[in-house]
Amino acid sequence: MSSVRLQHTNLTTCKRMKNKYGIWILLIATLFVACKSVRKEQGDSFESMDEFFDAHKQEEQTFVLDSGGTGPIVGKMGSLLYGDSSIFMDANSNDVSYPITLKLIELYTRGDIILYRTPTISDNGTVLRSGGEIKLTAFKDSQPLQIKPGKYFRVDMPCSAPETGMTMFYSSQDPAENWTYSADPALDVVGFYQTRPTKLGWINCDKLYSGGTNTTITFTVDGSGTENINVFIAFKNFLSVLKVSGLVSTNVPEGEDITVIAMAKDKGGNYRLHQSNETIAAGMTVALDMQEVTEQQLVDFLGGL
Repeated sequence: MSSVRLQHTNLTTCKRMKNKYGIWILLIATLFVACKSVRKEQGDSFESMDEFFDAHKQEEQTFVLDSGGTGPIVGKMGSLLYGDSSIFMDANSNDVSYPITLKLIELYTRGDIILYRTPTISDNGTVLRSGGEIKLTAFKDSQPLQIKPGKYFRVDMPCSAPETGMTMFYSSQDPAENWTYSADPALDVVGFYQTRPTKLGWINCDKLYSGGTNTTITFTVDGSGTENINVFIAFKNFLSVLKVSGLVSTNVPEGEDITVIAMAKDKGGNYRLHQSNETIAAGMTVALDMQEVTEQQLVDFLGGL
C-alpha cells in the first residue's frame, strides 16, 4: 500500500513539474512572438557602413615620373598618362625637376563610382553621361604641384564604346560630389577618350544628358536611422550614377532604365541590400526591401554593375 502511495505521489509531482515547465515554455514563446512582432512593426535600425566603402573602394596608385621619355605610365584600370616635368610648377610658380610623384585613382564602372561615392552630376543638377572619372595629382618632395598656364597633362581614358560630344568636367571637392563644365581643353575620341586636362585633382570625361522630361523618385523604408542608408541610382543605358539624399532623388529623366541600389548595416552588424530594376516614371515611389547579405555578396553585386 505504501508503495502505491509513493508511486501516486511521484506521478502527481511529475505532472505538476510538467505543467510548470509547459507554462514557462508558453510564456517564452509568447514573449518571442511579441518581440518579433514589435521588431516587424518598428522596422530595422540602420547604421553607417563607411568602413565598407573605405575597405573596397579603388586604391590610389603611386608612380614616379623620373625622365622626359615618351611614356606612357599605365594605370591598373587602363588609363595612359603622358607628361614631363616641363608642364608642372610649384605653389610659387617655380619650375620643378625630376623625380616627380604622380598619384592616380581610376573609376570606370558603376560599382567603382558607388564605392567612391562620386556621383556623375553637374553642379547645376544635370545628369552626366560619363566616360569615366579619375583623380590625378602630382607632388615634388611631398609638396603638391599644379599644371602651368597654357599647358596640359594628356590622359587617355579607356572606353569600349566612346561617345561623341564629350568634354572635360572638374570637381574641387574630395571626393567629388558634383562636376563643373570646362570648354577647354578639347577632347578627342579615337577609339578611346584622349583628354588634355589643364587642372589636377578630380577629372571627369562627360557630356550633359539632354532630352526628355525630368521627375524625382521618392524612396520609402521601414525602420530608424534611415539617414545611414546609402541609396544610388545607376543608369543602365550609359555610365552614370546618382547619389540620393534624404530618400528623395534629384531630377532624373523619365523613361530611362535604372537599377536602384540601397545599402546599409543593421544594429547587429549585418549588411543589408536592396536592388531592383526600374523604369523612371513621373512621381514614382520605390519601397526599399533591405535584405540581409554577406559582405562578399555585396562586393560581388557591385562588381557586376
